[in-house]
Amino acid sequence: MRRTDFVARRGGDEFVCVWEDLAGTADLTAVLDGLNRALAIPVPLSHGGSVPVAFSLGVTLAPRDPGPPDSLLRHADQALYYLKEYKQDRRRRWMLYPPPNGPPAAP
Repeated sequence: MRRTDFVARRGGDEFVCVWEDLAGTADLTAVLDGLNRALAIPVPLSHGGSVPVAFSLGVTLAPRDPGPPDSLLRHADQALYYLKEYKQDRRRRWMLYPPPNGPPAAP
């Protein structure tokens, strides 16, 4: 994460990340690949074992996706549900809104 990035826990295992000043999807890919590398390191446990960490991420970009913050969260959620629904076909751990074939039905 960069110094200007922001992460907040929304509840349970759900987090919101805000990245500023991304020039486009190439920058987004670089940031998310870095996040994936950081999270791929197993978390050591006190008894000597470790736990692997994995994530799935729904992403939307403002101002490409105009609207109030709650719609941005809803759109990121829709991309996440699409990613989880088609996880056997995915090549990466994140999906940009709108997903292929348009927005999925709301969960």
